[in-house]
Amino acid sequence: MTLNKFFHLDVVTPEGIIFTGDTISCQAPGVTGGFQILPGHTGLISSLAIGSLKVETVDKTENSISINGGFLEVDGDKIVILSDAAEMSDKIDIERAQKSKQRALDRIENPQPDINMERAHAALKRALNRLKIAEIKRS
Repeated sequence: MTLNKFFHLDVVTPEGIIFTGDTISCQAPGVTGGFQILPGHTGLISSLAIGSLKVETVDKTENSISINGGFLEVDGDKIVILSDAAEMSDKIDIERAQKSKQRALDRIENPQPDINMERAHAALKRALNRLKIAEIKRS
């Protein structure tokens, strides 16, 4: 059996394909901890947490993708990631992320009876993740 030196990765959201390409490494934020997929990885299905997806393509380009959880499936030489929301680091609207962060902080710091605190904390975590990943590409 010949082992490929790469695998194909698709990152898909309801809005469409965020990333597609041949890759040699994918680091993902699993709900129980981060993990890495390399060519030849055994079949796997995993839940993903809010975090950074780091992808290295066959041309050695490194990409950081903000991901809001989801699922990852490894099937042979193909990986598919399904997420409600994902953004390439260079596509993140920093101003929008900062506004989302501030809204979440306001809800957390000034709780109201009609505010779901669990959702407010999740919104803050998503905004902070987007800001962190946007900074990676810009630094």
